[in-house]
Amino acid sequence: VSGGVDFAGWLEKEVSVFAGIARDTVIAPVGRKDSIAIAFSNWAERDDELNVTLSDDRGWLLTPSSVKVRVADHQGDLDYLHYSMPGQTAENTANRVRIVAVSKKNTANSFSTSFYLIARKPVITFLNVYPDHVEVMPGDTVEFTASGYDQFAYGFPIAPVWTCSGGTITSDGLFIAGNQGGSYEVTVTDRESGLSTSARVELPAVTSLQDDFSASMAPAMLLKAYPNPFSQSVTLHYHLSEPAEVVLQIYSVSGQRLETLADGFRPAGDHVLYWQADEMPDGLYFYRFQIVEASAEGGRFHSETGKLLLAR
Repeated sequence: VSGGVDFAGWLEKEVSVFAGIARDTVIAPVGRKDSIAIAFSNWAERDDELNVTLSDDRGWLLTPSSVKVRVADHQGDLDYLHYSMPGQTAENTANRVRIVAVSKKNTANSFSTSFYLIARKPVITFLNVYPDHVEVMPGDTVEFTASGYDQFAYGFPIAPVWTCSGGTITSDGLFIAGNQGGSYEVTVTDRESGLSTSARVELPAVTSLQDDFSASMAPAMLLKAYPNPFSQSVTLHYHLSEPAEVVLQIYSVSGQRLETLADGFRPAGDHVLYWQADEMPDGLYFYRFQIVEASAEGGRFHSETGKLLLAR
């Protein structure tokens, strides 16, 4: 053993009581509260109680200085040492923590150990984007969110910048799919650190009903909205010549989805829906109407967007 290590007294007597943590050095976040698991045991006594004393050099400990730990079948209850590191603590500051455990049944059986808390300032180390994979249809919108985390897996504030390789995306992460099928990436970059991560967007190739179907073959007529402008509620009417999957949603001018009026399978025939806008401010809104013909191979698809003007 090289110099600087005092090994006098090692293994001079049988160890019965034990207390310790997984490491002798713990990297800890500056300015935060955290905890460390401590394991206890007593191999000389099957059932016992340990009187445990805790102390540290810098006064960071939140756990009481004296605690009692129950021992059953030689194993002590797993306990946690709680601490809080001041926000002004300098990087690499070391704080020595001491643990002393003494058997209640036989006070001659005791164990002492220590470890160090080393201060580290939190820095962002990775980004997470949600959802990380999504399948959409033309005109669909997806709200992406991003979170930053530091080296301790705690949340870390970020300044997200959104980009995409297809479709469009707003500054707050609202993605709007285009009409061209393919596989695209939505990327978020933290403006401060430069870290980035991406999500995958899959847009299947579909055939527009307006381009591929004649009027007699089309499974649905264009949606009609009346009255428009409207003052309280607007009627939305459409006709299906064949059963179809239907989605009808209302959006604000900023792209925020306000309400979903239809989302699911609908039989052939006339359908009428109403949007009640009593609590909405006057202004311009949009509806997005999408159908997929149930009997068509490959899911031939139709999507349209229209304006709704609320004026009281």
